[in-house]
Amino acid sequence: MSKTNRTIKDFEEAVIKKKITEWFIRNCLLCEYPLRFVFSIKGENVSVGFDAGCDCVRQRGPIHKRRMKSVKYQYDLQSNRKVIDEYDQFWGFNGVSDD
Repeated sequence: MSKTNRTIKDFEEAVIKKKITEWFIRNCLLCEYPLRFVFSIKGENVSVGFDAGCDCVRQRGPIHKRRMKSVKYQYDLQSNRKVIDEYDQFWGFNGVSDD
């Protein structure tokens, strides 16, 4: 696992600044449902959920509440430089922005 200097606050600020509503992680290997984090912004507060909406592995249910540390953990799991660069572009880190 890659250990980065990104903080939970970095992710929260990026969600607010870029108005991020979802972060696609991957498709389900069985049905290809898009597994993703979803974000809700209320003022300076960010709520996080994880949408594993298919029922291939477990019963389908509502979006599961998560904490921003789960988002950071997902980011930190990456060791592939190309994937990290794509993540950085998505989040607007390193001065990169797709605005």
